[in-house]
Amino acid sequence: MTTYTVMTTKFLPGNTGHNAADCFDVFRTTKNKFTSSVVMSLGPFLRTPFTDLTGCLINHQTYEKCGKMEMEMMDCLEAYGVERGQKMCADIIADFSECVGVRKQLLRFHAMRAERLKQYYFGDRKKQELFADPPRVDAF
Repeated sequence: MTTYTVMTTKFLPGNTGHNAADCFDVFRTTKNKFTSSVVMSLGPFLRTPFTDLTGCLINHQTYEKCGKMEMEMMDCLEAYGVERGQKMCADIIADFSECVGVRKQLLRFHAMRAERLKQYYFGDRKKQELFADPPRVDAF
């Protein structure tokens, strides 16, 4: 997996002294190794009776999107234990972290936006076609 770093500019191709070739340097994409090195804390730093009482209050069970994934992750961790479960349930933990953090979705959004702006700067798209019209206010 690759991450994309995209820089933007205030210069548009119609301005004097700037053309599409100048704007191409702005959209230089650098590929970096995507590593999921985020360590998720699975237990409290200091265990007290208060942490045992309040530990279940913060979860994703009330949200439709990630509730089922969280339950699968917790079932897997309960079956293997916290230490061994981090290795045995690594794929489930990674899926849950992506569901909560939406990092890949944001990277995809930024890559698509950069491609549209690049096409605009090179003249392949017109300004009216740059982005789609927003949905109606009551469209939800």
